[in-house]
Amino acid sequence: MAKREEAKRYGVLFSAYMKIFKAIVSVLISAVLLVPAFPAVYSEEVGTDFVDLAFTINSKLYLSKSIKKTSGTAPIIEKGVIMIPSDIILNELGCDFKVGKDSSITATRGGVTLKLQLNSKSATVNGVRKDMEAAPKKPRSGTAIFIPLRFTVRAFGAVDTWDETTDTVYVTRTGKFDTGVTMFYERSAKKSNIYVYNGKEIKTIPLVNREILNWYSYKGQVLATISDKKTGKNRFTIYKDGSFNVLIDDFEIKDTFEYNDNLVIHGYDRNKKINNLYRFDGKDLVKVQENFYVGRHILFKDKLVISKYDKNRDYTLLAFDKTSWKPGILAEGFVLKDYLEYDQNLYMTGRHQEGIARPLAIYNGNTIDSSSFRILTGDIELDVRNDIAIHNGVLYGVSRDNPWKDELVLIEKNSVIPVVFPYADSPLGKMKYVIRQVREYKGKLYIGTNGGKMLNASGRWVSIPDDKLPEQVLAFNEVTNFKILIPDFRLTGFRLENDRLLALGNEKVGTEKYMDPALYIHDGVEPVKTQDVLRIDNVTSSGSNIFIDVFDRDRIDDKERSTMLVYDNYDIKNLVVGMDTKRWDIIGKSLVFAGYEEDIKRNKLYSYNDEFAELRDNFEVKFWGKYNDILFVNGFNGEQKKYSFCRFSGNNLEDIRDNLEVYSIIKAKGPYFIVFACDKDPQSDFYKKKMLYIYDDSAGSFIEMKVDIELKDMIFVR
Repeated sequence: MAKREEAKRYGVLFSAYMKIFKAIVSVLISAVLLVPAFPAVYSEEVGTDFVDLAFTINSKLYLSKSIKKTSGTAPIIEKGVIMIPSDIILNELGCDFKVGKDSSITATRGGVTLKLQLNSKSATVNGVRKDMEAAPKKPRSGTAIFIPLRFTVRAFGAVDTWDETTDTVYVTRTGKFDTGVTMFYERSAKKSNIYVYNGKEIKTIPLVNREILNWYSYKGQVLATISDKKTGKNRFTIYKDGSFNVLIDDFEIKDTFEYNDNLVIHGYDRNKKINNLYRFDGKDLVKVQENFYVGRHILFKDKLVISKYDKNRDYTLLAFDKTSWKPGILAEGFVLKDYLEYDQNLYMTGRHQEGIARPLAIYNGNTIDSSSFRILTGDIELDVRNDIAIHNGVLYGVSRDNPWKDELVLIEKNSVIPVVFPYADSPLGKMKYVIRQVREYKGKLYIGTNGGKMLNASGRWVSIPDDKLPEQVLAFNEVTNFKILIPDFRLTGFRLENDRLLALGNEKVGTEKYMDPALYIHDGVEPVKTQDVLRIDNVTSSGSNIFIDVFDRDRIDDKERSTMLVYDNYDIKNLVVGMDTKRWDIIGKSLVFAGYEEDIKRNKLYSYNDEFAELRDNFEVKFWGKYNDILFVNGFNGEQKKYSFCRFSGNNLEDIRDNLEVYSIIKAKGPYFIVFACDKDPQSDFYKKKMLYIYDDSAGSFIEMKVDIELKDMIFVR
């Protein structure tokens, strides 16, 4: 009995020790997987790159946005306070101001009103009394009133920096705007810098002999790969507390995507000569798995499916779910080539690790192990995006290889079975269609045929003459129950858009051999047709309207051209004929599109929302950017030789600034956007200078951030 109790006590202790041991091991494993940050190597410093004004004590020369100017009176220092002529600083800050008979000064800008009184240290900012470090004064000679520089510029949201080595004060007028944090990457022959603007001030991170290869903003953090020319290393870094800290010493990113509230990163560790998979949760970089090369990846239902390859030359199809970062194995030796999400399943074509077979597989997404994965057939050549359809619960495909080349086949239980149709003109009553493409639409199976084969009296499959079985589009309820949807029609391709089936091809008219191009749009009841459509370049929808950018033929002069069509209320009609559409977007309920009309040799900007509207004539689009329900368009009028920057929202286009060539825009916080552009106003001091602006969309106003800057990229952080 005593021995039994002692053994029981040892068992309890052993169990407790094992729990502690497992916990320690778990912590150690986590510590190994968590990627530590190295010391900071690229840090912020107070720079003068973004300054707007530079004043040197006792010098009448000063810089304003890189332009050299001369003042009537030089700034001075008295008792440690920089004093500057009021007219100079207030004008440069963009203030409206006036001097009273009592030598009081009232200045306003951007909702701020500053009142100063001669010989008084007391001032008011928007009616609130403030004490200054020195009182405004007027020297015995001259008319200038000197006011404290620091107090004045900060009252209007600007920032000042003192350089005692040159007796120079730098002023940045960008000021305080609730833009959130943004970053800018400048790279030119002379400079390579990162600038960080937090809505209050701008800091500089110098990149001497370095450049950014790529960077990502995720959950308020910035990850960047910074190439060092001296060492030849690509350092993968994270920006924290004013510095870029190295996470991986030498790393080449292959791919990034989001999954399970993490940024997934696949790349090559150049030091260790191995591909790894990482995840970043917004705080830490965690190694998911070593020796992991990502082939194709798919986000399906709530799963992440990855075709993996490793240094041992093994291929594996894996799946992650959102409960763990440990993947399950769907199939060993399966190499994913292409896929289609269809009917709540993922259909995949691939290759085996060994041999030349081309399996077709299905994954239902229920689990992350092989129980949810199945090989439908071990070897079939088909285009999974165009050659499979499910009808009445049966999977049909079009085999593109012998022995059933271009035939409709039934795929079940790892077998491929050719579909045989009844045919009265065959001695044995059987035939098979040669298929161009197949689609399932509204409970019916649609096939575009390319003739067929019948079984002759000797039991051989022979071609059916075209006059007996022309090319056509058939709609099947069952194999023995079908109707001819489009007779004498050589199908080029199906596509589904906005719950409509589009069929493009060529019709046979008279004795012609399928030479008459046509487009049919089918609603499941009756198709409508338009002639002369040679090619579909793009399709989009808004409400019940389908917009189709096509290449067609003019029957009058037989010229081929680009045309915009609209399918509206069961009718296909022209929107613009002969227009090569360059850009388009749906904004609200409107289609906004731009392009070049060859016949009149002009660029145009249009919109359509029940009614067609010309927004701009002779307008060549240079920049096009959609941000939620706002479209920014920048273009050039060749006749007026003028750039226009426009904003489309609702159903209206408005000009927001002329003589500005826009290169890029990012959305910042609230109503703010950051705009990188070039000043094209010949009357401007900054003509042909590249500029960085804050654009306040609520006020329609621009704030200059930096003049003469060569930006490579910019990102919004948080």
